[in-house]
Amino acid sequence: MSLKHKQGVLACMQDLAAKLGQRNVGKYHIVGINTMLPNLTVTATAAEFMRCVVRFSGVPLGAGFRLCVSVGACSEYDAEFSAEPEPHVGDEEMDIKGVRLFLPAESRLLLDGVTLDFIDSPTRTGLTFAKTAVRPSITASEGLGKL
Repeated sequence: MSLKHKQGVLACMQDLAAKLGQRNVGKYHIVGINTMLPNLTVTATAAEFMRCVVRFSGVPLGAGFRLCVSVGACSEYDAEFSAEPEPHVGDEEMDIKGVRLFLPAESRLLLDGVTLDFIDSPTRTGLTFAKTAVRPSITASEGLGKL
């Protein structure tokens, strides 16, 4: 990742941090119907973070945010993300407020019934995953991409 890309993502994250102080954030709810897409809720701050990563990644216009989620220690999620020009073979694509989100098969299964958020605090920065009350077996965790 280039220095310019890192600086752009950092500036975007600083803007998000300022917005998080207000905490009056809307949510986008996307439900897959007749597809293999998960019932996934994405907060506005998470959508903006994804948009920033894609915007400053140096990939061509129209690229998307690829999110790979796996179960980590203590039933928490580990996450890796990247900006990609197109989905990989086997990925499904979701539109999150104009951002293309690419999800591999395992991630789609794990993200069903999850709220995806982005937080920036003195103790942690990154994506968080919270299961709904219906299926609370997975605890909230955070994951950072390779910035």
